[in-house]
Amino acid sequence: MVSNGEYVVCSVDYRLLGDQGNSVTLNEIVNDAFGAVLWVKKNIARYGGDPRRVALTGDSAGAHLAAAAVNLGSNLSSSRYSRDNLACQPSYLPAGTTAEQIAAANGLAVQAAIPRGVFGSDYSVQSHPELYDGVSPAHNIPAATERLLPPQLLTVGSEDPVTTPASVQDYQAALIAAGQSAQYWEHEGRGHAFLDSGSNSLLGVSFADNAPQALDVILKFLNDVFDQ
Repeated sequence: MVSNGEYVVCSVDYRLLGDQGNSVTLNEIVNDAFGAVLWVKKNIARYGGDPRRVALTGDSAGAHLAAAAVNLGSNLSSSRYSRDNLACQPSYLPAGTTAEQIAAANGLAVQAAIPRGVFGSDYSVQSHPELYDGVSPAHNIPAATERLLPPQLLTVGSEDPVTTPASVQDYQAALIAAGQSAQYWEHEGRGHAFLDSGSNSLLGVSFADNAPQALDVILKFLNDVFDQ
């Protein structure tokens, strides 16, 4: 991305479910992604980036987080995530601001996105589905008349058994039905995580073989969005 386009790239880390003695919950992971977006918008100018021209992307779990940041960015709260408060609390906030102020100012807004048993032992998807739906991008697509989302490019490998082409197409259809902009691109003959670095014989992926065509599609999408 850096070598072939005029972009500053931030590689975002976040807590995993197995961290901190298996005490991390899915909403806390989403909080970390939200905090990262806010940090980038606050600080990226120091690295030559433009906070008014931000795109989010991610592969596999990172795709879920990128989509969550786009779709759920106005649903923020300073209170703890719960059945009665299905709103996120970013791990980072600019000094002197609250989650509610960020939401009111649409502070998590970005200009493009390329998306590609977690609440503890007492909460399962069967007993508390609302907790899972609360951090699900597919369950939180606003109508364009309420809040216009940035254009999204959805990419998937044609042979992906984890995030299947059908599931990605369903997500695209839901976005379009809500009046949002969503493009779809399928990497023919590729499986899951085809943008992983290096080579993984177990997954049958090789960055050198799989990535160039996908990156060309991604860079064209970004250039089209930002050149408008």
